[in-house]
Amino acid sequence: MELIHTNRRGEFFYFVAMHLGPGKDHENPLLYDLVETFLETVGRGVMKRLIVARGFLDGKRIGHLKEKWKVDTLVALRSGMSVLEDARGLLRLGPVKWQDYSPAPRILPVVGPLGIDVPPPPRQDRPPEKVVAFPHLTSWDACPVELTVVLTKERRKEPWGIATTDETEDVPVVRHYYHLRETIGERHRQTKFFWDLTDFHAPDFNLVTNQVVFVALMYTLLQMQLFAENHPELNRLTRRSLLHQMLSYSNHLVVYTKQYYAFFDAPEYTELVMTIEEPGKSKLLRKVRRIRRDYLEGLKFPRSP
Repeated sequence: MELIHTNRRGEFFYFVAMHLGPGKDHENPLLYDLVETFLETVGRGVMKRLIVARGFLDGKRIGHLKEKWKVDTLVALRSGMSVLEDARGLLRLGPVKWQDYSPAPRILPVVGPLGIDVPPPPRQDRPPEKVVAFPHLTSWDACPVELTVVLTKERRKEPWGIATTDETEDVPVVRHYYHLRETIGERHRQTKFFWDLTDFHAPDFNLVTNQVVFVALMYTLLQMQLFAENHPELNRLTRRSLLHQMLSYSNHLVVYTKQYYAFFDAPEYTELVMTIEEPGKSKLLRKVRRIRRDYLEGLKFPRSP
């Protein structure tokens, strides 16, 4: 069980809390106990919003987070829940003001592996989603606080809903936050399958803990570095793709002759040298050895600045 911290634009993903335990334990109480421990450690005001999947529907714990810690929870609603049916009933009562929501375009790297420019994929002009909110709903008996239910219109289907304890009127923002949940879920999947988070074979619990915790720390530190260097577009890459992005591609060897010069990359320059015929090859070898000897001697006796 992990807690991942991000911002509204999804520019970084930090592991901030983690629980390791038997797989047979139910996830719902584990998550809210982990959140409670995190809040007791960092204090009120650090966590602003908790975004969870519908598998973590727990009205009592959601209300507790709002009343004690002022943390707003955003969660999808299941079909048949009274608060969702009430929102759909209000929708059928009369005209409502639908608002447009379009997911923000995903940021892609400008430069691909080995310096190859990566053209952005062709944009598919999808029509915006239609969203509407119904605030101050109290028909979820297990939840002691008021909820705002946001409905998203679907063709030939009943609108699906998400609920939040936030009393906002900016409906597209609420929908955007839930869109972030999909991105956060992808980070969980990526660390498991592409960052060796689960690549352990020892049955010893301490060794398993060491593997999981240190991989999560390494992943978080790398995310911090990418964000600090203003490369948020790289945070979505797998480890292998990120290594390709970090390959050197702008280093060149400069060869001068008389009033001319040329740039070569290392493989190209090596190929040219290896294809030189005699006697030029021997003369070049003696020249390179003399330059290298002078270079090494110069390192022993550096000049003062």
